[in-house]
Amino acid sequence: MSEFSMDLSTSSIATPGTLVVRNNGTVVHNLSIAGTDIRSDDLQAGQSQELDISSLEPGTYQVNCIIPGHTEAGMTASLTIGGSADASAGDTASAAGHGDHAVTPEEGAAQDQAMIESVMAFPAETEGLGNQPLAPDVLPDGTKRFELTA
Repeated sequence: MSEFSMDLSTSSIATPGTLVVRNNGTVVHNLSIAGTDIRSDDLQAGQSQELDISSLEPGTYQVNCIIPGHTEAGMTASLTIGGSADASAGDTASAAGHGDHAVTPEEGAAQDQAMIESVMAFPAETEGLGNQPLAPDVLPDGTKRFELTA
């Protein structure tokens, strides 16, 4: 879990057992399996907890973060119990790398440079055109009126 996504390492489990819930975000999150009493504690950033899901019958379950507003912000996923082991392995492989979006310092520097180059390529010639003083018209009651023309 992280800010406002729920990334499962696999979406299908052949045999239910234990589910490790980890908060990779910076604010409190939890995991709840809809239609059941299975729910993690509210986990602080970096905390994890094991949930016993061995009581789940085969089927597809909606999992959500039930901190107010988090489900609506996209913290939902589907978990299928009773899927084949092949489907589970395939889902794990296809989900690899989706939980960590860190960049190396070199990648960050390259992205910064690309951003600077794109901004510097902007063709606007605005030197000396902004922040011009406006002279108001002073009305008989002392109110100042400014005329703005775009």
